[in-house]
Amino acid sequence: MIIVEDKVSTKSHDNQLFRYKSYAENKVGKENVLAIYFKTHDQSNYRKEEKDGFKIFHRQDLLKLLNETLTDNDILLDFKSYIFSIEEEVSNFLNKEKWNHQNWTGFFKYLQKELNAGDWGYVPNQNGGFMGYWWAFNKNELCTQYLQLQEDDLVLKINSNSEKNDKKFRNICFKHYLEKAKQAAISFNKPSRLGVGETMTILTTKYIVRDEESQLIDIEKTSENIRLYTNFINNNFLKLEDFM
Repeated sequence: MIIVEDKVSTKSHDNQLFRYKSYAENKVGKENVLAIYFKTHDQSNYRKEEKDGFKIFHRQDLLKLLNETLTDNDILLDFKSYIFSIEEEVSNFLNKEKWNHQNWTGFFKYLQKELNAGDWGYVPNQNGGFMGYWWAFNKNELCTQYLQLQEDDLVLKINSNSEKNDKKFRNICFKHYLEKAKQAAISFNKPSRLGVGETMTILTTKYIVRDEESQLIDIEKTSENIRLYTNFINNNFLKLEDFM
């Protein structure tokens, strides 16, 4: 029995994949089940799907198959064109000044390979949401310090493990990282508002470097910028004793 879970722009949730696979295995036996997770669009990682025993069939795998298939069937040709258009748009971030959801996806997929770290996805909020990328997590027993791209903005954030000390940890981190940024002569600014809560933005900056004439992204200089801030937080993160 072959199970195919086709996800277009959503991800698996709860234990749905595990339940599907378990149901099939109870019917025909574990050795007779092949579970396939087919993703038309992209997602940051497939750890959960692989843990649930599914083989991943990517859009690129489908395109390869479609390109090897000779047909004059209008429905299949339209579908091939649709799948190709998704791949083309995801890969087109280098050639566009203004980015849409799929362009950001392509950029973040590129960063994952460059940094060999990080996850990304759409982050909803009351202001309409944004495409985000998060990485460089440094943890101690009191809080987590990390970097996040919020489309055009690079922010340094902390996640506090103790609600009663949110403001205290925020202030300590803000003063520490601002001073270290000045010493390193890198650009970091105070956000428009220092919030209070489990997750807080401490500092913010712009990171994308553009070609002066075309205004397209300079991917090499932008990547250098991101590595600069990655090294900055990794070399300066606050340890437990710094909060005492």
